[in-house]
Amino acid sequence: MTAQPGETLVRQGDLAEQVYVVSRGEVEVIRSEAGVESRVAVLGPGEFFGEIGVMRETPRTATVRASKPTEVLKLDSAAFKRFVGTSSGRPELEKTVDKRLGDLERTRQAPQGQEPAS
Repeated sequence: MTAQPGETLVRQGDLAEQVYVVSRGEVEVIRSEAGVESRVAVLGPGEFFGEIGVMRETPRTATVRASKPTEVLKLDSAAFKRFVGTSSGRPELEKTVDKRLGDLERTRQAPQGQEPAS
């Protein structure tokens, strides 16, 4: 799947049915709270997004938009869960999910219009 700068790949609040891996380009992870958008992260090649909603079976926690011409690989939730269930890397993935949820919470608590401290 390809995306041009400004194109939304996933939207906060939507159903989480896939996990994405950035193969080329760059995406921004944006959290909207009370109508104010805050950038939570910038992800590049080899990094992934969408795992929180799939692993926790919750709606998307953030919007992800391409910030450069981007190509992503999509993995449906069933395939991702099978892979994670048999992977020795699951504890590391759980740590990543917990860290990202913490980053999102800090964004929610940051003064409006400011990016959270890392």
